[in-house]
Amino acid sequence: MKLKKDIYFIFVIILIIFGFILRIYDLNAQSLWIDEGFSINAATQTLKYFYPKLESGFVYSGSLLNTYLIAFFIKIFKDLIFASRLVSVIFGILSIIITFYFGKEIYNKKIGLIAALFVTFSSIEIAWSRQARMYAQFQFFYLLSLYLFYKFINNKSLKYFI
Repeated sequence: MKLKKDIYFIFVIILIIFGFILRIYDLNAQSLWIDEGFSINAATQTLKYFYPKLESGFVYSGSLLNTYLIAFFIKIFKDLIFASRLVSVIFGILSIIITFYFGKEIYNKKIGLIAALFVTFSSIEIAWSRQARMYAQFQFFYLLSLYLFYKFINNKSLKYFI
């Protein structure tokens, strides 16, 4: 009986591994597209001024969490493109996990696993998780908010109402 309970956990770990490989493989191969340039420019200026003040004097206020996380990763990894895109890779992986838990909460573990499987291998999910933009991050926080709201509605516990 314990093996059946653990098998879902094992499958989720396998999905996370595959999801990570699909998202991280050859991350630097594709050249930057224009919006990624905005994100990276804002992050590099954040390292310089401690806030995203661009050379033009304009303060880039779009997706500040993403900007600061990219700046942090650039500081750690030094490789501009890889570090910038790694933030999205991480949030893409976290979206696989939260999708499983949300599906499990609404229906059951099997449905959660199927939903996580779709997120893991979806070409659009992989594409957005490989770009230095806030889309994978937005998706993760959106799913997390839905999950916690669902838990709050069903459990009436303030711990889910962050």
